Amino acid sequence: IALELVGGAMLAAGYRARPAAGVLIGYLIAVTVLVHGDLTIAMNQAFAFANAAIVGGLLMLVGHGPGAFSFERVLARREAARAAA
Repeated sequence: IALELVGGAMLAAGYRARPAAGVLIGYLIAVTVLVHGDLTIAMNQAFAFANAAIVGGLLMLVGHGPGAFSFERVLARREAARAAA
């Protein structure tokens, strides 16, 4: 649960979002295989497909980055302004 909370907070803040998304992808794959592995049960199918959808969103984040208003981008802008000054 701590991994989900810390990883989610990092994603929401945009701080080191790509590594956090990568860790959460690994976690979701492990949970899907270990907990929802029996896909003959309808509930496990639903959770497995939900996890697959979340992994798809996390892969988009890994590919495109956290965005313009992320904490990491704000820190980079401040660092660039200090270097230019």
